[in-house]
Amino acid sequence: METIDSEIEVNCEKLIIASGSEPLIPSIEGINSAGVITSTDALRLNKLPGSMAIIGGGAIGLEFATMFNSVGVKTTIF
Repeated sequence: METIDSEIEVNCEKLIIASGSEPLIPSIEGINSAGVITSTDALRLNKLPGSMAIIGGGAIGLEFATMFNSVGVKTTIF
C-alpha cells in the first residue's frame, strides 16, 4: 500500500472516508462451494450471471443487488 507523506487541507460541510473493507464470510455449510463468491469476487466477474442470491441486506448487499439488478441480473436478497 502506498503512503502519502504530504498534508492536504479539505474544506467541506460533510466528509465520508471510505477506506475499504474485507468481505465477511459467514459460517454457513457449503459456503466454500463452487459458485459462492464474495463482494470482491463479484467486482471481478468477466460475465454477468442470469441470477444472483445475496446474503445480507446491509449497505453492501443492497448496493450490489441494485447494481446487478440494474444491468439485468435477477437478484434475490436473503
